[in-house]
Amino acid sequence: MAIDAIRVLIAGGTTLGRAGLRRLVEGDAQMHVIAESSDLSPADDAGAETPDIVLLDIDDAPAVLLRQLESARGRNAERSILVLTSARDPEMARRVVLAGARGVVFKDRSPEHLLTALRKVHEGELWIDRLTSARLIADIAVDRGRGESDRERAKIALLTRRERDVVALVSVGLNNKAIAIRLGISDTTVRHHLTSIFAKLDVPDRLALVVYAFQRNLARPL
Repeated sequence: MAIDAIRVLIAGGTTLGRAGLRRLVEGDAQMHVIAESSDLSPADDAGAETPDIVLLDIDDAPAVLLRQLESARGRNAERSILVLTSARDPEMARRVVLAGARGVVFKDRSPEHLLTALRKVHEGELWIDRLTSARLIADIAVDRGRGESDRERAKIALLTRRERDVVALVSVGLNNKAIAIRLGISDTTVRHHLTSIFAKLDVPDRLALVVYAFQRNLARPL
């Protein structure tokens, strides 16, 4: 196991299912399963180790899934949660992301797909398929029946962890060069991040981004 291995907690599912997931995850030298939990209460089982990612295996009806996800999110507020499910429903996937998950993987995908999703979520990315992503963006634009707060949460959910860091640093007045130094990236990468942020949050410029960040509690690093 690598010293900086991604610490994974496997929750939900069946005993056999968790055993299979453990073998898959620990077959990757960059990952380490610290514990398993059937009841989504990982704090006691994980001992001294804290998970980087909670891999949540859920195949219940959407309403049950959302309740379990909210429970897991409350107990793991600082961790990323990746949902594994066979319920291939774009609407359910959209609601799961709005409820706090950082990604959804469907069980008909390959083992390598799941491992890639774990790595990308650990790096701060949102892992959703194109149909779900398109649905989130479309909801923001055309669903008049949904409240403003839900639409804004959907937009914010599209930001990666690094993009949220950039938003926070812009909000405290840092220019691109200072942000690049702080995050250890190039000026060009900062500009690319800002272009993506402006598009995802639908803000026209830097000033509008600062206002948006303070209104929605984004003016601080994750």
